[in-house]
Amino acid sequence: MLKKTTILSAEIDCSWQKQFKVSCNLYNGYSYDPHYWQKFSDLCAVFLYQSDDCTFISCPENLWDKIKHVQPSELERKLNNKQLFCEYDDVDYYLFNDGKINQDDGIISLSIESDLELLESFVSRMSEEDILKADFDLDSHFFYGIFDNKALVAVLASYCYKGKEPFESLSILVSPEARGKGYGKRLLAHLVSEVKSRQRKVRYRVNIENTPSIKLCQSLGFEAYSRQRVFTPE
Repeated sequence: MLKKTTILSAEIDCSWQKQFKVSCNLYNGYSYDPHYWQKFSDLCAVFLYQSDDCTFISCPENLWDKIKHVQPSELERKLNNKQLFCEYDDVDYYLFNDGKINQDDGIISLSIESDLELLESFVSRMSEEDILKADFDLDSHFFYGIFDNKALVAVLASYCYKGKEPFESLSILVSPEARGKGYGKRLLAHLVSEVKSRQRKVRYRVNIENTPSIKLCQSLGFEAYSRQRVFTPE
Protein backbone atom coordinates (compact mmCIF):
# COMPACT_ATOMS: atom_id res chain seq x y z
CA MET A 1 0.00 0.00 0.00
CA LEU A 2 1.24 3.48 -0.81
CA LYS A 3 2.25 5.59 2.15
CA LYS A 4 -0.41 8.19 2.92
CA THR A 5 1.03 11.68 3.17
CA THR A 6 0.38 13.51 6.42
CA ILE A 7 -0.44 16.75 4.59
CA LEU A 8 -3.13 15.22 2.35
CA SER A 9 -4.61 13.19 5.21
CA ALA A 10 -4.95 16.34 7.31
CA GLU A 11 -6.44 18.20 4.33
CA ILE A 12 -9.09 15.52 3.86
CA ASP A 13 -10.15 15.48 7.51
CA CYS A 14 -10.07 19.27 7.67
CA SER A 15 -12.48 19.52 4.72
CA TRP A 16 -14.97 17.43 6.69
CA GLN A 17 -14.40 19.33 9.88
CA LYS A 18 -15.37 22.53 8.07
CA GLN A 19 -18.73 20.98 7.22
CA PHE A 20 -19.33 20.14 10.86
CA LYS A 21 -20.18 22.65 13.57
CA VAL A 22 -17.91 21.12 16.19
CA SER A 23 -15.67 22.47 18.88
CA CYS A 24 -12.16 21.20 19.53
CA ASN A 25 -13.47 19.21 22.47
CA LEU A 26 -13.71 15.46 21.95
CA TYR A 27 -15.93 13.06 23.85
CA ASN A 28 -14.93 9.40 23.86
CA GLY A 29 -13.03 9.99 20.62
CA TYR A 30 -16.00 11.61 18.86
CA SER A 31 -16.43 15.12 17.47
CA TYR A 32 -20.15 15.82 17.68
CA ASP A 33 -22.41 18.01 15.53
CA PRO A 34 -26.10 18.30 16.52
CA HIS A 35 -27.35 19.41 13.08
CA TYR A 36 -25.56 17.71 10.15
CA TRP A 37 -27.78 14.59 10.38
CA GLN A 38 -30.76 16.68 9.20
CA LYS A 39 -29.40 16.46 5.64
CA PHE A 40 -30.60 12.86 5.61
CA SER A 41 -33.86 12.81 7.58
CA ASP A 42 -36.46 15.08 9.14
CA LEU A 43 -37.04 12.68 12.02
CA CYS A 44 -33.89 10.84 13.02
CA ALA A 45 -30.59 9.83 11.48
CA VAL A 46 -27.02 9.20 12.52
CA PHE A 47 -24.17 10.33 10.28
CA LEU A 48 -20.78 8.82 11.02
CA TYR A 49 -17.47 9.81 9.40
CA GLN A 50 -14.38 7.79 10.29
CA SER A 51 -10.76 7.98 9.20
CA ASP A 52 -7.58 6.76 10.85
CA ASP A 53 -7.25 10.07 12.66
CA CYS A 54 -10.74 11.26 13.55
CA THR A 55 -14.39 10.35 14.01
CA PHE A 56 -17.23 12.81 13.38
CA ILE A 57 -20.78 11.97 14.42
CA SER A 58 -24.07 13.80 14.05
CA CYS A 59 -27.47 12.80 15.42
CA PRO A 60 -30.33 14.30 17.47
CA GLU A 61 -29.14 15.49 20.85
CA ASN A 62 -31.42 13.16 22.81
CA LEU A 63 -29.90 10.18 20.96
CA TRP A 64 -26.37 11.51 21.40
CA ASP A 65 -26.85 11.48 25.18
CA LYS A 66 -27.65 7.75 24.95
CA ILE A 67 -24.81 6.65 22.67
CA LYS A 68 -21.86 8.95 23.40
CA HIS A 69 -20.43 6.51 25.96
CA VAL A 70 -20.32 3.69 23.37
CA GLN A 71 -16.94 2.91 21.80
CA PRO A 72 -16.82 3.48 18.02
CA SER A 73 -16.25 -0.24 17.40
CA GLU A 74 -19.53 -1.04 19.19
CA LEU A 75 -21.59 1.81 17.82
CA GLU A 76 -23.26 0.00 14.90
CA ARG A 77 -24.49 -2.81 17.16
CA LYS A 78 -25.85 -0.26 19.63
CA LEU A 79 -27.67 1.62 16.88
CA ASN A 80 -29.13 -1.62 15.50
CA ASN A 81 -30.48 -2.36 18.97
CA LYS A 82 -32.25 1.00 18.80
CA GLN A 83 -33.75 0.05 15.40
CA LEU A 84 -31.39 2.28 13.45
CA PHE A 85 -29.81 0.53 10.47
CA CYS A 86 -27.16 1.45 7.92
CA GLU A 87 -28.75 2.99 4.82
CA TYR A 88 -25.60 4.39 3.17
CA ASP A 89 -22.13 2.92 3.54
CA ASP A 90 -19.59 4.69 1.35
CA VAL A 91 -15.81 4.78 1.28
CA ASP A 92 -13.73 7.66 -0.07
CA TYR A 93 -10.61 6.74 -2.04
CA TYR A 94 -7.77 9.18 -2.74
CA LEU A 95 -4.63 9.10 -4.82
CA PHE A 96 -1.64 9.72 -2.58
CA ASN A 97 0.89 9.41 -5.41
CA ASP A 98 -0.22 10.58 -8.85
CA GLY A 99 3.13 11.28 -10.46
CA LYS A 100 2.81 8.61 -13.18
CA ILE A 101 -0.62 9.49 -14.60
CA ASN A 102 -0.83 11.50 -17.83
CA GLN A 103 -3.58 13.07 -19.93
CA ASP A 104 -5.38 10.96 -22.54
CA ASP A 105 -5.62 12.70 -25.93
CA GLY A 106 -8.47 10.39 -26.96
CA ILE A 107 -10.81 11.85 -24.34
CA ILE A 108 -13.00 14.81 -25.27
CA SER A 109 -14.04 17.61 -22.93
CA LEU A 110 -17.79 18.25 -22.98
CA SER A 111 -19.99 20.92 -21.43
CA ILE A 112 -23.62 21.45 -20.53
CA GLU A 113 -23.64 24.70 -22.48
CA SER A 114 -22.62 23.19 -25.83
CA ASP A 115 -23.29 19.45 -25.46
CA LEU A 116 -26.48 19.19 -23.40
CA GLU A 117 -28.48 17.36 -26.08
CA LEU A 118 -25.65 14.87 -26.60
CA LEU A 119 -25.31 14.22 -22.86
CA GLU A 120 -29.06 13.86 -22.34
CA SER A 121 -29.27 11.40 -25.23
CA PHE A 122 -26.43 9.36 -23.74
CA VAL A 123 -28.03 9.25 -20.29
CA SER A 124 -31.42 8.31 -21.76
CA ARG A 125 -29.89 5.09 -23.10
CA MET A 126 -28.79 4.02 -19.63
CA SER A 127 -30.97 2.05 -17.22
CA GLU A 128 -32.23 3.73 -14.07
CA GLU A 129 -30.32 1.16 -12.06
CA ASP A 130 -27.03 2.06 -13.76
CA ILE A 131 -27.63 5.79 -13.24
CA LEU A 132 -28.42 5.34 -9.56
CA LYS A 133 -25.50 2.98 -9.00
CA ALA A 134 -23.10 5.45 -10.60
CA ASP A 135 -24.78 8.38 -8.80
CA PHE A 136 -24.57 10.15 -12.16
CA ASP A 137 -25.96 13.67 -12.38
CA LEU A 138 -25.90 16.19 -15.22
CA ASP A 139 -25.85 18.88 -12.54
CA SER A 140 -22.05 18.69 -12.49
CA HIS A 141 -19.25 21.07 -13.40
CA PHE A 142 -17.00 19.12 -15.78
CA PHE A 143 -17.66 16.37 -18.32
CA TYR A 144 -15.31 14.11 -20.29
CA GLY A 145 -16.33 11.59 -22.93
CA ILE A 146 -15.05 8.76 -25.08
CA PHE A 147 -16.45 8.18 -28.57
CA ASP A 148 -16.49 4.94 -30.54
CA ASN A 149 -17.55 5.07 -34.21
CA LYS A 150 -18.70 8.66 -33.61
CA ALA A 151 -21.03 7.54 -30.80
CA LEU A 152 -20.60 8.70 -27.21
CA VAL A 153 -20.07 5.51 -25.19
CA ALA A 154 -18.59 6.64 -21.86
CA VAL A 155 -18.85 9.81 -19.77
CA LEU A 156 -17.23 11.02 -16.57
CA ALA A 157 -18.87 13.90 -14.69
CA SER A 158 -17.09 15.71 -11.88
CA TYR A 159 -18.08 18.47 -9.51
CA CYS A 160 -16.58 20.51 -6.71
CA TYR A 161 -17.70 23.00 -4.10
CA LYS A 162 -15.73 26.08 -5.06
CA GLY A 163 -14.09 27.74 -2.10
CA LYS A 164 -15.27 25.00 0.24
CA GLU A 165 -12.85 22.15 -0.32
CA PRO A 166 -9.99 21.26 -2.70
CA PHE A 167 -11.53 18.00 -3.96
CA GLU A 168 -13.53 16.95 -7.02
CA SER A 169 -15.99 14.10 -6.73
CA LEU A 170 -17.00 12.12 -9.79
CA SER A 171 -19.30 9.62 -11.40
CA ILE A 172 -18.76 7.44 -14.48
CA LEU A 173 -21.30 5.96 -16.90
CA VAL A 174 -20.34 3.50 -19.62
CA SER A 175 -22.86 2.17 -22.12
CA PRO A 176 -23.45 -1.60 -21.81
CA GLU A 177 -21.94 -2.44 -25.20
CA ALA A 178 -18.73 -0.55 -24.35
CA ARG A 179 -18.01 -2.12 -20.98
CA GLY A 180 -14.91 -4.19 -20.38
CA LYS A 181 -12.77 -2.03 -22.68
CA GLY A 182 -11.03 0.02 -20.00
CA TYR A 183 -12.93 3.23 -20.72
CA GLY A 184 -13.69 3.91 -17.06
CA LYS A 185 -10.03 3.63 -16.14
CA ARG A 186 -9.01 5.95 -18.98
CA LEU A 187 -11.56 8.56 -17.91
CA LEU A 188 -10.49 8.42 -14.28
CA ALA A 189 -6.80 8.71 -15.16
CA HIS A 190 -7.56 11.69 -17.39
CA LEU A 191 -9.48 13.41 -14.60
CA VAL A 192 -6.52 13.03 -12.24
CA SER A 193 -4.42 14.97 -14.72
CA GLU A 194 -7.12 17.58 -15.35
CA VAL A 195 -7.76 18.43 -11.69
CA LYS A 196 -4.09 19.25 -11.22
CA SER A 197 -4.55 22.25 -13.48
CA ARG A 198 -7.44 23.33 -11.24
CA GLN A 199 -5.26 22.84 -8.15
CA ARG A 200 -7.56 20.17 -6.78
CA LYS A 201 -7.48 16.45 -6.06
CA VAL A 202 -9.83 13.62 -6.96
CA ARG A 203 -12.18 12.14 -4.37
CA TYR A 204 -13.48 8.75 -5.51
CA ARG A 205 -16.53 7.80 -3.45
CA VAL A 206 -17.94 4.32 -3.79
CA ASN A 207 -20.38 2.08 -1.97
CA ILE A 208 -18.49 -0.42 0.14
CA GLU A 209 -20.11 -3.33 -1.76
CA ASN A 210 -19.41 -2.01 -5.29
CA THR A 211 -16.46 -4.30 -5.98
CA PRO A 212 -15.98 -3.44 -9.71
CA SER A 213 -15.78 0.28 -8.94
CA ILE A 214 -13.37 -0.33 -6.08
CA LYS A 215 -11.12 -2.42 -8.33
CA LEU A 216 -11.18 0.33 -10.95
CA CYS A 217 -9.84 3.04 -8.67
CA GLN A 218 -7.38 0.69 -6.97
CA SER A 219 -5.92 -0.18 -10.37
CA LEU A 220 -4.73 3.44 -10.60
CA GLY A 221 -3.31 3.46 -7.09
CA PHE A 222 -6.23 4.99 -5.19
CA GLU A 223 -6.39 4.05 -1.51
CA ALA A 224 -9.30 3.91 0.90
CA TYR A 225 -9.02 6.67 3.47
CA SER A 226 -12.37 7.42 5.10
CA ARG A 227 -15.79 5.87 5.54
CA GLN A 228 -19.19 7.57 5.80
CA ARG A 229 -22.28 5.81 7.07
CA VAL A 230 -25.84 6.97 7.57
CA PHE A 231 -28.14 5.11 9.94
CA THR A 232 -31.91 5.61 9.77
CA PRO A 233 -34.98 3.88 11.24
CA GLU A 234 -35.96 0.74 9.36
